[in-house]
Amino acid sequence: MKTLKLTVLGLGLLISGTAIAQKGDPNMSDNWVTSDFEKTELNNGKGDRYFVKQFVVTEVYTPVMLNPADKYKLNQEIIYMPAQVTKKIRLDNDTDAAYDSFVEFNYAKPVKGDVNFTLTNEGIVINAEDSSVSVNKITDKTAVMHKEVNNIMKEGNYTLTLSNGEVIDVKVSNYSKM
Repeated sequence: MKTLKLTVLGLGLLISGTAIAQKGDPNMSDNWVTSDFEKTELNNGKGDRYFVKQFVVTEVYTPVMLNPADKYKLNQEIIYMPAQVTKKIRLDNDTDAAYDSFVEFNYAKPVKGDVNFTLTNEGIVINAEDSSVSVNKITDKTAVMHKEVNNIMKEGNYTLTLSNGEVIDVKVSNYSKM
């Protein structure tokens, strides 16, 4: 009976210690956000409005590293790197079961807020998540002279300059229009 009590006590301490050790930092977790917009209203620039179905999958990954100054120490300081975001957008312009266009974005999440991408027939429209912040300039870095563009129309590397002074480097890949 004494052995059973000690075994149960040891098992209880092991489980509670493991639960406490696994709490961790909530900022360190990876997020997968899936949102399905059944109908999104878009404007084609000519005053006409139409409805489309847009499916967005957002992956947020926060890489961490240990402080090199704490090498060989027992309790090392964790350094949080900027969160890496991957957004995959699929657009259905008609009522069939297949998606007509898709695109993938990779970028480091800005310090304040985030950016939203909308896939349209005229290209990719970019808006800031916060209404007080706007996208001032989009620069195509794949072009020879790094030219400014209004909408993203093709794959490549782009720099977004926000009105709050932040600069975001965005890689656009798998851009397919049907």
